[in-house]
Amino acid sequence: HLLIRQNAALDFMAHDGLITWSFKHIFQSSFQSNNGIVEFPLINLLFMIKTLIHPGFFVLAVPLLFFIRKRHFSSIQVILMLTSIITYVIFIMGITAQSSRFLLIVFPFIFILSYPLFREFIAFLKKRDLLKKWLVPPIIIVQLASFSYSFSKFYQLNQMEKAIMTVLKKIAPEEPVYAVSMEPVIKSYCPERTTINLWYQEVPSFQSKGLVLINEHYFNDVWLNNPTIQDNWKKLNTTYALKKLESFSMNLVLYQIETTPNN
Repeated sequence: HLLIRQNAALDFMAHDGLITWSFKHIFQSSFQSNNGIVEFPLINLLFMIKTLIHPGFFVLAVPLLFFIRKRHFSSIQVILMLTSIITYVIFIMGITAQSSRFLLIVFPFIFILSYPLFREFIAFLKKRDLLKKWLVPPIIIVQLASFSYSFSKFYQLNQMEKAIMTVLKKIAPEEPVYAVSMEPVIKSYCPERTTINLWYQEVPSFQSKGLVLINEHYFNDVWLNNPTIQDNWKKLNTTYALKKLESFSMNLVLYQIETTPNN
């Protein structure tokens, strides 16, 4: 990391995930973040447990739990990997968002740690002549179905982000973007473009020809209790003229500010 990003090696310390991280989030399901007020069905702890043992994440997770023995934790390599996984999972549970893709980084390590358990599980099934009939077909079906479902969500999100960036790249880079929660995506694809978060700061005046990327549906629920973004949006609609440039999936709309403030 220090070699690749020599000029900005510590920029990650200003990331919202670190700034807002807290142990109390592990036992919460409602958060106030740069995405607005976000509510989830499960607290972070239960969401993490559900994800780790869900067949869509690891199809044999639950069966392999019955084969865990003390001897499986005797080597220093296993202890180090397990410590790394637990530390990372605790960190993820302390942020203000829930997404199964956060766990993709630990997936290979869980596979490595599970290999001894898998061998014992296979031996158990072979001994009882259950392998081909009761293991292989269900695993193939569940894994393919889960992969297709999960990948389709990632693909749709990726396609939406690419569609937005394709439009932005056609517009002069000096025009800023006023948005909520899209800053990381815009900075990744268009690092030269200034992004201003409407959630955190009240904007005194908006730049003519500037861009506004917004989900208007959120103003009635997710963003209802945030006066800053409500005031910013009211100012944009009462003092400026907005020209609709493009609509995207997930109710995102890109506007361009056409006029300067009325005196």
